[in-house]
Amino acid sequence: MPQKDENEFLPYLIIVGAFCFLLSQTWLKWGNPIIDTGRELWLPEELLKGKILYKDIVSFYGFLPAYFMTGLYKIFGSSINTLVYAGIGITLVLSFTLFKITRFFMDQVFSTLVVINFLFVFAFGRYTTSGIFNFILPYGFASTLFIALTALALYFFLKFIFYGNEKNVIAWSSFLALAFLCRPETALTIWPAFALTLFLSTGNLQKNSYAKPILYAVSPIIAASLCYGLFFITTGTFAGFKEMFTKCIMTNTVNPLAKQWSGLDNITYSLSQIFSSFFLQVSVITGLAAICRIVNLSRADKPATKAIIPILAAFLFFMIIKQASLYGLQYRCLTLILFLGSFAYLAQSLANSKSSRNVGLLTLFSLSFLIIFRIFLAPTPYQYGFFLLTIPLICYYIFFADILKTILEKHLKINEGSLATATACFFILMITPYWEHSAGHYKNHNKLITTAKGQIYCDNTTQTNNFWKTVNYLKTKTPQNSTLAVFPEGIGINFFTGLSYPLQPTSLLPMDIKLFGENNLLDKIKTAKIDYIVIMTRDTSESGATAFGVDYAKKIQKWVDANYVIIKQFGAKPFTSDTAGAIILKKKS
Repeated sequence: MPQKDENEFLPYLIIVGAFCFLLSQTWLKWGNPIIDTGRELWLPEELLKGKILYKDIVSFYGFLPAYFMTGLYKIFGSSINTLVYAGIGITLVLSFTLFKITRFFMDQVFSTLVVINFLFVFAFGRYTTSGIFNFILPYGFASTLFIALTALALYFFLKFIFYGNEKNVIAWSSFLALAFLCRPETALTIWPAFALTLFLSTGNLQKNSYAKPILYAVSPIIAASLCYGLFFITTGTFAGFKEMFTKCIMTNTVNPLAKQWSGLDNITYSLSQIFSSFFLQVSVITGLAAICRIVNLSRADKPATKAIIPILAAFLFFMIIKQASLYGLQYRCLTLILFLGSFAYLAQSLANSKSSRNVGLLTLFSLSFLIIFRIFLAPTPYQYGFFLLTIPLICYYIFFADILKTILEKHLKINEGSLATATACFFILMITPYWEHSAGHYKNHNKLITTAKGQIYCDNTTQTNNFWKTVNYLKTKTPQNSTLAVFPEGIGINFFTGLSYPLQPTSLLPMDIKLFGENNLLDKIKTAKIDYIVIMTRDTSESGATAFGVDYAKKIQKWVDANYVIIKQFGAKPFTSDTAGAIILKKKS
């Protein structure tokens, strides 16, 4: 049973202190207004003006995040700060929820370490120049809000497993239903983990009765379906949502990045990384255990000596891994850990070991196993994994800092505490290379941009400078009632200029062309009243086609050339050289 009688003031203080430090070091240096961040800023403002999701605007997510942010815009105003403070709130809620979940299975030290790891590596991580894979100003608030709601659902579900009380099941059902309203396809993926555990916990509901487990299991789906139904009836958007949901599923087949994210682009390499990560870290913890055993058998009577030597050993192992640049392998082993853990705890729960801890661990491991399905062979905190690995991170620590540590302590007869201290020090040190990498990227974002809708730091690159030059030109040289479309991506220009965007898709990237069809998109562009078009250099090589109008969208580019004239150019003409540029075109009279 989890220890609930301990004073947790110090762990909370450490978590808040780490959060404030990271916030101060990265303030307003998150996101990228040229790409996804611009869409997240623009979307709530458009809904506030009266546009309707799935009818006037394409969205691959549930309606809750968009309208939640719209509500915040209505209260606090359309600005960068509104989304930043929303991100801060989501991150804090998730941090303390992760701590409470981990406390069901681990002590305060490692529960605190889980949250510190989450904050430094995932919540504030910046491993690419894009800066959109963080929890403060992410590429999609639907993803971060979803994972926070899922964590809350898991917390109340575990409370039910450990303590009973059907009110906890009701709270679980409510939060999971809200998660369905954020990312329905991902929520549907993890739902079986809860449903399975409910049937294994029938004794906590009603002995020898499966009516309540079935009712509770389907209740989040029923509640979410009713909410969606009410929204569709009110807005008349069922057809649009159905189309978007279908296309959302299709993205995994048409997006080349999907294979890369999942590790399916090179399965042999992915498997080698998984097993290398696993055996590397098992070897480190085993090595630390052996050193603790030697120290315990030595004649050193001073407790300080017995504590310092394992800590120094942890530092030595860490330096070897860092010098060899092996720290990037750290979370790859989660695939193997979650696979083994899910089946082990399922077997124990189906046998005679249906304890609260075993059933709780089955829930945690099976949910984590399902939630990383899209990155199953390549789990990393970079890019798409920045939010998917949040809950599986708890399983990572349970395996190494609890299960493996306990086995080694038992077989090597190590005094309790020394191996735990060495293990904790090792994992604290393993956080530092990630933060060093992120800090380097944050340091490069030192150009403060002040707008009517808030401030943001950007990098001082040609592409970024062209973006803001385009914004300033359009704000001062075009009528405010004009319409503007940016190709292939850059709807942030609409947000900062206030110019209306008349199309449904918010970008024309290679994936958009494949999903919607170029002919269909061209028809929509022809019928829409677009006064100005901006074409910006945007490297899309990760999607298989590099240049808009050259490698893809050729028909659209040809029509634009025939019907629009360039009125302003910043830098090189887009996609004619390796130099970034932007052109502003006006519709011919």
